[in-house]
Amino acid sequence: MSSQQRKSYSDLKVTTEKGYSKSIQDLLNNTVLGTPGKLRYKHTETEKNIETLSNLSFIQIRKRERVLGTAGFIERNITLNDTFVKALYVRYLSVYNPFKNLGNSKTNIKPDKKPNALRSSIEEIFNRELEKPFKSVNQTGIYYAYVEADNLLSFNLCKSFGFNPIRIV
Repeated sequence: MSSQQRKSYSDLKVTTEKGYSKSIQDLLNNTVLGTPGKLRYKHTETEKNIETLSNLSFIQIRKRERVLGTAGFIERNITLNDTFVKALYVRYLSVYNPFKNLGNSKTNIKPDKKPNALRSSIEEIFNRELEKPFKSVNQTGIYYAYVEADNLLSFNLCKSFGFNPIRIV
């Protein structure tokens, strides 16, 4: 695993890593996915599944040695309209939030547009990671993620990073 530190805000650090660490694995193992009030679930065999993925890297927010938030990026070649296209699949989005299950309703969540140095740094690194596989070979491509339609927090986060809905199931 290689690591590259990007920015530091007091004791928070935003980094990118090839592969995964024990701290990322711990966060993912403890993440409950799904929309509050709807179907909730956890990934099983996360470590085994991550080990099978090639071209995987993570952007992460760390406080000391603990990962507080992460998103994985997997480079893939896909077929789109009978043409091979380079793609970046964004998955394993997880943010440690000790207040998540305290009964707060998430039905009226709106994207936070207030200026924030940490958020700006994360957006900058996230966008750089999205563009990296395409710039390295001087070609265009796509990036994608699967988000539950009712999960407004994840939906708005993806929109803030430039994702657009293609299909709602």
